[in-house]
Amino acid sequence: NSRPGGVLFGSLAPIAIFSLIALWGWGTMITVSVVDLVRPGQVVDDSERIGAGEVIGVLERLVAFVLVVSGALTAVGFVIAAKAAARFPLFKEKSFAEYFLIGTLTSVGLALLLGLLVLARR
Repeated sequence: NSRPGGVLFGSLAPIAIFSLIALWGWGTMITVSVVDLVRPGQVVDDSERIGAGEVIGVLERLVAFVLVVSGALTAVGFVIAAKAAARFPLFKEKSFAEYFLIGTLTSVGLALLLGLLVLARR
């Protein structure tokens, strides 16, 4: 599909829409669950409001997904680098560094997986 926006508005629209919904809701649940397996003390159960970390994670997954689907796979590294640069001072604490790595790799991994699945369906 070579038209601009063809992936989101063409025959792949249902897959793209499903992927975006999955990255928003299920992606957050999966990422938090994986982090909770290894670093349960760092997962805070505050279901009444959305924290900044959750919003950052959702945006990270959506941006990574769009980059993969648009063919800019290498640009995903810049998303991770920007997030790491913002949190760099906190990496001195080993538990935070592990928490960050586990969460980021799970989150971006889900976006990459779904993005590559959409590309494979082209």
